[in-house]
Amino acid sequence: MFFGRKKPIKFCDIYGDYLLSCELLMSDYINVKNATQVIKDDFDLNVIKKYLGADFSNNLNVVIDSDVVSKIPSGCDVISCIDILKDESTEEATELLQKSLDALNSGGIVIFRQKDNSKDINNKIISNLKFSKHIQYSSIVATEHKNNVDIAHYSDAIFNELKNENENRSNVFDILYK
Repeated sequence: MFFGRKKPIKFCDIYGDYLLSCELLMSDYINVKNATQVIKDDFDLNVIKKYLGADFSNNLNVVIDSDVVSKIPSGCDVISCIDILKDESTEEATELLQKSLDALNSGGIVIFRQKDNSKDINNKIISNLKFSKHIQYSSIVATEHKNNVDIAHYSDAIFNELKNENENRSNVFDILYK
């Protein structure tokens, strides 16, 4: 599936870098119809507003609330949940990810990454979710990891990092299809 190349998508980012939603809206590589940024209530919205033009308000929705799970918008095509465990317990992260999966349009994806987290914790979270397909992408290059298949790279140092990442599966991006 090639999100946003021909058909515009609805994107949501939870807890992540608030500028990600903005960058995607301005990107020439992906067609984002609108984006929602969900942030906990201890965030100063002026931090975002000082970087944005007034016309962004039509396409960018910023939701600031302590109850993030109830604020996940429905009808999204892509929801990113990057480093959510820094703000949530494993159980809360599982609930947040399942709510995100439930909020997706048919064929939508949740992008989940927990930097510096063990694959055991990620596997525990993922094993408690309902989804149709799970793949993992490298955090170093934009390529899917496959068991026992090395990702080629012209740099020996990067090649070795990719090989290690594929073997250990820590810091990878987990892509969960609804």
